[in-house]
This record gives sequence, structure tokens and C-alpha cells, in this order.
Amino acid sequence: MGHEESQSDSFYDVVTLLNRWEKDLRRGLLQLMILMFIRLRTPEAHGYGLIKLIQDTGIKTIKAGTIYPLLGRMEKDGLISANLAYDPDTGSSRNMYTVTSFGDQIIDQMMQIYGSYDAIIESLYYEIEKNHTSKR
Repeated sequence: MGHEESQSDSFYDVVTLLNRWEKDLRRGLLQLMILMFIRLRTPEAHGYGLIKLIQDTGIKTIKAGTIYPLLGRMEKDGLISANLAYDPDTGSSRNMYTVTSFGDQIIDQMMQIYGSYDAIIESLYYEIEKNHTSKR
């Protein structure tokens, strides 16, 4: 006996699938985005400031529980370094992040990888659209 899906089950499955796919995609892209934001030498190169910068791009679901462990992992990997600095806005000290020379090299390599995937995906999508349009 087959499983019949209602429209609401189907919608839930699509939403669940897309949310999971976006989470997987975001995991790798966030590291690149963080490196780029820090590299731009923004004054917000601390955890909370980076969260705000990322949210300002339209990615509203980014939380501290995602960013701070990622920053720690990036520091451990030698991509960034953290220095404790006084923040006059809050009256407390914060870790301020800078990109290491190794991190600079990795940005270039990540962009090459990203560019190759982007080109492949764009090409495939173009072919799908072209085939879909020709069948109409």
C-alpha cells in the first residue's frame, strides 16, 4: 500500500528540505562571508557586529550560537586572530578579529572554488531553462 501525501504534508516536506539544504549551504558560505567582512576592516569585527552585518545582508536567521563557535574554529584553524580590546560603546572588552595572512590566502582559494561551483550551477540552470522553454 502506497503512502498518499496530502498537500500540507508535501508542503512541509518541501519547506523542511529547503531549510536543511540552505543550512548546509550556509555553513560553508558563512566562513567565507565572515573572512570577507573582517578583511574589509569594518569596525564591527567582533562577534556581535559580525552577526549584525550578516543579518543586514538579509540572512536574518543567524544567531550567536552559530557565529561564535565558527569564529573559534576559524581562529583555531589559523584563518583569523582575536585580540581583546576595550569597546567604549559597551564599556567592556570584546574579542576583535583580524584575518591572518593564511586567512587571506584562503579567501582567494575559497573564491576560486565558489566561482567554479557558481559557474557550473549557472550553466546547468541555463540548460534546464533552455530545454524547458523549447518544450513549450
